[in-house]
Amino acid sequence: YIYNNEVVSVISGKDDAEIKITNFDTNKTEFKISAVKDLTSILNNEKLASFIKNSSKSKNKPTITVNSSIDNNIVVNLDYVEKQNYYYNNNWDVFWMMEQQRILFEMNQRANTVHKSFGPKIPDDYFPFVFEKKDKTLMQFVISKDYKIIKNASTKTKYKNIDIGSYMENYKNDKSKRLLTALFTDDNYFIIYYDKSNKVINLKKKTYDL
Repeated sequence: YIYNNEVVSVISGKDDAEIKITNFDTNKTEFKISAVKDLTSILNNEKLASFIKNSSKSKNKPTITVNSSIDNNIVVNLDYVEKQNYYYNNNWDVFWMMEQQRILFEMNQRANTVHKSFGPKIPDDYFPFVFEKKDKTLMQFVISKDYKIIKNASTKTKYKNIDIGSYMENYKNDKSKRLLTALFTDDNYFIIYYDKSNKVINLKKKTYDL
């Protein structure tokens, strides 16, 4: 995760997890802690143990994000997700590029055939990756600007956390559409979905309901 020109990362192992902040330009490690050694005293031990155990499984992936708190500290969010139900939204352009290439290939393959409608037919089960909001072991802790852990600090953030799942729910529940991917920016979000009835792929830009 990139935050103020720093790379925030988490590596989860069988018995512990390492959280690290590295300066993007100098490659200097500014902050490095062990979850077991440094967070046991400030986080729920049961949730922490569950996070370490489950995030290290091959089917799962640990995630980390940060945000600025109202006290000008840094709120660190730790969680884990199932790989098959999750993708990083920053990769939507790569996915879309690959999808365009696939569509062009299918169109070329069918160039000499008769079509009743324009565009390739996409199987209903072709896109298995859909973002799902999972509040499994979400944990938060706070560090100062000089990279020291602060106990009992406010986790209230300056910027509202967007519930991404809620904005995608309508497309996931609509049987006439197949959600392909989405991109979320500061002011807008973009949804790409396949309309099964018209057999076309649509891109929509929308604003948040804040």
